[in-house]
Formats: sequence, structure tokens, C-alpha cells
Amino acid sequence: MSISTGLLYLAVVSSAGRCAAFAPAAAAWAQPTHSLVQARSLLRVPPRRLLSVKPPRSIKTFELTARAKPAPTWIKEAGGLRFECTMCGACCSGVPGAVRFTDEEGIAMAKKVGVSTKQFYEQYTKKVGKEKMLLEREEEGFGMDCVFLDRKAVPGKAVCSLYEARPGQCRTWPFWPEITRSKKTWEEAGEDCPGIGEGPLYPPEEIARQTNL
Repeated sequence: MSISTGLLYLAVVSSAGRCAAFAPAAAAWAQPTHSLVQARSLLRVPPRRLLSVKPPRSIKTFELTARAKPAPTWIKEAGGLRFECTMCGACCSGVPGAVRFTDEEGIAMAKKVGVSTKQFYEQYTKKVGKEKMLLEREEEGFGMDCVFLDRKAVPGKAVCSLYEARPGQCRTWPFWPEITRSKKTWEEAGEDCPGIGEGPLYPPEEIARQTNL
């Protein structure tokens, strides 16, 4: 069993008892021919929801960083990668995830919502250990949605009600190290994110900038 498959297995089994949305995927593991792609399709979960992601630094901090890792060789050889958000909401839903943010981002999000920072933390976040994360809510047919994912504002779409003030973790999707490290991981993410491989071309330099945030 690969690492990504193992992570998905643990997420599905641990969540099935708490959320009915995970029951079909949990049952799939009992089949001798189960696969990572089959389980993902049952959960409608992109690979990134299974990853432990550190809170990205702000763009300001990045600009002051003297050394940043360049884009992987395969991206340079391809001349960049294409991506365009389709507002499907897949990257903001699925199995229980972890959307971390910095104190600076917390202040910005509170301002966007129109509440004090203290009220924002109390109403929209949770604390796991020493880390602050955005809350999630169960959405029938989708699993666990980010508390700020809005499925009603635009018919047939799922939009972020915090878009202009969304955390760096969300802002840099799908150009994460875990996703861009190889063509295979990029294509796997594309199985769940219809925007991957579509739209404008992002040059290697821009991908490197976002990956290093």
C-alpha cells in the first residue's frame, strides 16, 4: 500500500463512523480490487485534503526570503502548468481536512467577515494542539465542507465567501510541493480537480513562487 493510499485508508476508516458520507468509501476497502482512485471518487476528495500542510508564509515574507527552491525540472521542461478554477469546491470539501492560517491571515479574515479577531477565532476556528484551523461542516453528498464554502451564492458552483482574504494555503492551490513534485502527482490531483491542466499557463517561476509561500 502506498503512502497516499494508506493516508486515504486511515481517513476513510476513522471518519466512516462519524459521517455517513464516508460509508460508501469505507465499504469499498472491503473489496479485493479497491483502488485509491475509486475511493477518492466515492468521497469526491482531492489528494490535497489528505495531506498535512504547514501554514504558508505570506507573500511579503516570501519576498524577503533570500533562497527559494526552483520549480521541479519536469515543470521547467514542460514550460509551466495550466490551471483555472472552475468553482467546483472539490479542494474545499471531502474528508476532514486541515486549513491552517497565520495570525496575520486570521486578522484579515476577521476583517472580511466583519467581526473582531477574538469573535472570529471563537466562531469559525478550532485549535488542534497549538495550531489554529478553520472549522468544517458536514454537507450531504460532499463530506466536510470548509465553513466558508458557499454552495448557494452561485447556482451550481461552490465559491469561497472569504476569497479576497483566504489563507495562503488556499490561495496557492494547486501549486503545492506535494502536488507539483512530479507529473504523476499533478495528474492524480487532476483526477479530482477539473481545473488542473486547463486555463492559463503559469510559468515555472510563478509556480516556484507559490510553492515557496
